[in-house]
Amino acid sequence: MRFDKLPSAFATHPIFQLRCLFLFVVTLAIIISAPFTIDENSQTDLGVAMVWVFLTGIGGWLITTSVKWLWSFGGCVLISLIAALSAGESLTSRVMEQVTIILVLALTIFVILRYALAGQNVHPIDRVIAAICGYLVTAQLWARFYIIALEVSPGSIVEAASREPITHLDALYFSLVTLSTQGFGDILAVTKEVRILAALEGIFGVLYLAVLIATLVAEIRSTRD
Repeated sequence: MRFDKLPSAFATHPIFQLRCLFLFVVTLAIIISAPFTIDENSQTDLGVAMVWVFLTGIGGWLITTSVKWLWSFGGCVLISLIAALSAGESLTSRVMEQVTIILVLALTIFVILRYALAGQNVHPIDRVIAAICGYLVTAQLWARFYIIALEVSPGSIVEAASREPITHLDALYFSLVTLSTQGFGDILAVTKEVRILAALEGIFGVLYLAVLIATLVAEIRSTRD
């Protein structure tokens, strides 16, 4: 079903012009609820993550309104889960669980950016919501890379004070801080691979804001002229 096929009374309703709103709420809820939902237990973390993945899939469909999205989204999840389950309880399985989420998040970011930058007849407010949503999803994406680093090498990211390996929740916090280039210094990247990864996230965060803000300002100005 496409929004332009809805009855006119519904299609013209303001809520249907904000197609990124649902995904934005889901994304924000994932981050806010992280202290209560992210668990070091692999099975618990995967179960909660799959709930968020399902909701993210719905949010992506509301943006694309395309069956192709459902096939692409479902394919990424199915292939990755099969690979993870076939590996049992090994390190490979835990890594593949994170890869499952990374593929979903990467696909979601692509859809969001395409909608925000190149979408036709998009409400200006919805472009702003899409830009913010993409920023938050990017932080989640990088956090999963950090979790993989922790699975492979537990001491690759540590707390500055205690020098103890960080938790999965700390990985999300570290990603949000790095993406926004705040750099509090309470968490340290130890290995050279993670240092480069963190540096790339900081660069991406700066470029993301610069490009998106410039694009959105140009879009809003063009609609007023």
